[in-house]
Amino acid sequence: MKRRRKSAQHEKAQQSRGHAALPTSTDHLRRDAKQVVYSTELVSNLEGREYRNPRHFMAPVEGATKVYIAGDWPKIRRAYEKAGVPVALISEMRALPGKAKTNDKLNSQPAQEATMAASTTTGWKLHVGPVLPSGTDTDVEYAALAYVEIGEVNNLSEIGDESASVTASAIGDERTRTLKGARTAAVQNLVVNREPLDAGQIALVAAEKAKYTYAFKLVAADAPDEDHTDSVFYYGALVMSARTQLNGNDAVTMRAFNLAIQTEILEVEAAPVTP
Repeated sequence: MKRRRKSAQHEKAQQSRGHAALPTSTDHLRRDAKQVVYSTELVSNLEGREYRNPRHFMAPVEGATKVYIAGDWPKIRRAYEKAGVPVALISEMRALPGKAKTNDKLNSQPAQEATMAASTTTGWKLHVGPVLPSGTDTDVEYAALAYVEIGEVNNLSEIGDESASVTASAIGDERTRTLKGARTAAVQNLVVNREPLDAGQIALVAAEKAKYTYAFKLVAADAPDEDHTDSVFYYGALVMSARTQLNGNDAVTMRAFNLAIQTEILEVEAAPVTP
């Protein structure tokens, strides 16, 4: 603060003598400021600002002088405000000083964003990790674990929460009402083509013999283009069974693993690739 007052006084003195004003420290920040934008969608007017996906936030960007946020991300806001960095909504973002203005006709055109479309399950990959550490409940913590891909996956079955059905009767109106109870992710019935030497299948067989919850990572193949990442799902599950399906003549020998999901399923949606 002392340096800024001194610069302002010096500038005033120079102007009183008829000289041109010297650039202040604030002017320097406006030219060389490191601004960071947090958004889960593409931003068309970055103008040199640094883009970050808020879902992957771990700590403030070193050297940031101002931050813009799209949406409600209180953890990011608190972290930067604690570091003394001003935070604003992305709607308040304006053109940086010294940046050439683009053609007004071009500005009137809507930003071209990648369009998500329906996709198949082809290319999806399931990975098994270690015993899930206690307290793991964020995608960042899951992503930090070591995983091995499960090979020869034939059917991923389904995953997702479902609420228990709870009924209540009222004598007065002679009706039974249905209420939503506790949520469960149920059981994922995984089927693979039996491969005795596959590291992922070996890990699942070993996990079935244990009573612990293991970490799983399911990587989709749904990136809309090469500039986006695929969606990723994280969850913890008990390996309840490891049965070999023998079948008959001319049939592929398979293994069936029932994964009883114990945790919330965390989804990291497809997002622009961070430079």
